[in-house]
Amino acid sequence: MQITPSQKKSVLWMLVGGAAGYAYYHFVGCSSGTCAITSNPVLSSVWGAAMGFFSFQSFFNKSSKNKKMDIQEFLQKGAKIVDVRTPEEFSMGHIAGSVNIPLQDLVARFSEVENMKAPIIFCCASGNRSGQATHFAQGRNLDCTNGGGWSSLNRLV
Repeated sequence: MQITPSQKKSVLWMLVGGAAGYAYYHFVGCSSGTCAITSNPVLSSVWGAAMGFFSFQSFFNKSSKNKKMDIQEFLQKGAKIVDVRTPEEFSMGHIAGSVNIPLQDLVARFSEVENMKAPIIFCCASGNRSGQATHFAQGRNLDCTNGGGWSSLNRLV
């Protein structure tokens, strides 16, 4: 399994956060033992690692303006849209021409995505499942991006 640069940065920020959490425990922490997190070095370090990870995600992810440009570039390259919602959700509304491959089936049906021979834009209801699909596919060197929620993506298409 190949580790992407983004994953390396996430791990780095988790380590920095974990070290900061331990430093907080050591220098500031709650010595009375009544504080659930800061009175325990392990919990303080884990909490710091989580905060480091989420800080990286929120501060360093692409802005929505860049995301729109990214989507437009993918569309200009002839991208295919893969909707990873359930078949029930897909039947309630979807982007014309999109293909429904539910997230839970993506691993088993990944060859279908690879055989599309085009860049892929994943979408779902909110962007969470399509983010997971994008992460999985990028780890397999597929040219893809997270299009987010299908209804907002539909306005760009």
